[in-house]
Amino acid sequence: MYSMNSDFFDGFVAIFSGGEVVVGGKHFPLGSFAVELLNFDGGVLRKIDALASELLEAMTIFISARDATSAAEAQQILDALWSRFLQLPVYRLFAQSSNRHYNLLSFLREHPEETDDMVALGTERNRMYVQWLQRLARFAESIKTFIRNTGFFVEWYLADISERTPAAYAAAFGRYQRDARNAFEMALEDAKETGSIEPVEHVEIEFPTRVSFVSVRDSADENRLVLAEKMVFDELSAFLYTDLYRGMIAGHIPRKCDNCGRYFLLDSGYDIRYCTEIAPRETSRTCRQVGAHRKEKEKIGSDFVRREYAKVYNRLKQRKNRGKISVDEWNAAVAHALELRDKGMRGGIGNAELRRLFGEF
Repeated sequence: MYSMNSDFFDGFVAIFSGGEVVVGGKHFPLGSFAVELLNFDGGVLRKIDALASELLEAMTIFISARDATSAAEAQQILDALWSRFLQLPVYRLFAQSSNRHYNLLSFLREHPEETDDMVALGTERNRMYVQWLQRLARFAESIKTFIRNTGFFVEWYLADISERTPAAYAAAFGRYQRDARNAFEMALEDAKETGSIEPVEHVEIEFPTRVSFVSVRDSADENRLVLAEKMVFDELSAFLYTDLYRGMIAGHIPRKCDNCGRYFLLDSGYDIRYCTEIAPRETSRTCRQVGAHRKEKEKIGSDFVRREYAKVYNRLKQRKNRGKISVDEWNAAVAHALELRDKGMRGGIGNAELRRLFGEF
């Protein structure tokens, strides 16, 4: 008997222990999968969405016709869809063991009694089949929503906080949750006033899961056992949010690289702004290495500007004290020097030009 259950496309086990999550027997820092999805190719998600729609239509045709042609067409779409699933974070870890879909349509065609039971309203198999189709239909959109909401949260609530601590992340999340709730309530009011029937998006913070506790090997000491939470997720998006939020509890957050614009996992209390991937237009240097050189260059440049401005300021102050310029002339000259200093700090004036302009005071 072929086992079609409600988690055929979705549903997997993850074990959370300390600052790690164990998936497919491998250990990952909390937040790793959230970061990977933030950098994921949107083209794959669009293809999953398109193939999912095609499969829903092909399944309807197969259930009506139940012939070799409709079975082959539906199976071809299912195979293509599953190959896209295996490009996703988490799913790619199960590539070696995820072949249970390959003969689904031939099995259903060879076992008409089970197919009848699958489409008969009120049966357990029908409930699972309907749930399977519903999850498939919303799968890509749920991941897109995760990317959109998380990117907004990271860039608007986490990027500029003064501390890199779990407490600071919790405070930022509280502000985000409050603002999201207010925005949701305002959107509902607008929908009532306009009569709109479009669904109102809300930030997900609650996810159905099945929890148990297990003993696992400590990744830092294989001879030591630790107690961990075993969770069974019905949807990938629920796991991603859990990975993100548990990562924040452990002090891990996604961070956007100031050099390449990709996200990386910030798992320390330092305000690191660059990732460790090879930098654009570089063959060996990472963004962090490029960023370090850039920061040093900027520091040297800013030090030059400050030194030159200090010389001008002291020169003007001496002239004022000796009565060679009036107080009004002093104030005007200092204001102009400050404008040049600020422009130099922003890189709007080169060092040579700035020195020449300061020399005119």
